[in-house]
Amino acid sequence: MKVSLIVLTYNWPAALDRVLASVVAQTRLPDEVVVADDGSGEPTRAVIERWAATCPCPLRHVWQEDMGFRAARCRNRGIAASRGDYVILIDGDMLLHPAFVADHLMLAERGFFLQGGRLKATAAETARLLAGRRPVFAPWLAADFHAFDGTNRHYAFHAPLLARWKARQRRGGRVMSCNMSFWRDDLLRVNGFDERMEG
Repeated sequence: MKVSLIVLTYNWPAALDRVLASVVAQTRLPDEVVVADDGSGEPTRAVIERWAATCPCPLRHVWQEDMGFRAARCRNRGIAASRGDYVILIDGDMLLHPAFVADHLMLAERGFFLQGGRLKATAAETARLLAGRRPVFAPWLAADFHAFDGTNRHYAFHAPLLARWKARQRRGGRVMSCNMSFWRDDLLRVNGFDERMEG
């Protein structure tokens, strides 16, 4: 199976640089990386071009004009430009655990999408990470934990066997696209993301 990793970004080149560094450190590299750009300026383009020159897998930039927050349309454009059978979506400020892609593929099942959690680093931790320090993937991470938006401390554990068991437990609730994956054919059957969601 070919896997496409799509990174949604908008005008935060320093974060995108760190994200792409975490992508090339994956134990299972994606077959391609598509940076879906919601209208960023030249500094973002420069980061992408620099990484494209050294990335061990193809890295492409899909840009749309900045006309406000149009993440759904941007994701759809990135997916349309991708070539993988399986698509993993992340936001442009998500630093990936080295097994991130491998974990998504381990849990991939036709007819289902996966939604992973995230941890929001504190301002001090964000500054440390943007300065090039290594991320800590542990429950003692300096993060803002809030049950409201799904940033629970237990998301900091890397437990693939537990994830396999939990993968089909959740029903209903909110969908967050900051860390999700699906079979390309499944997404096409529902016509992608609803582009009426703007603002």
